[in-house]
Amino acid sequence: MQRLCQVAVEHECSRVEWTTDQDNPLPEAFYEQLGMPKNQEKICYRLEGDDLRRMAP
Repeated sequence: MQRLCQVAVEHECSRVEWTTDQDNPLPEAFYEQLGMPKNQEKICYRLEGDDLRRMAP
């Protein structure tokens, strides 16, 4: 994680974001242990499979 953040800063990124499934508490606990705040303002949308192909005629 430290190296990832170093690369982000070196490339002038404004943030690094992670996602995890709501029913998987281990990553959530890991990120919180590192002191990463949870972003309650974001909602994730995903296209995959047939839905993805339908959007790319």
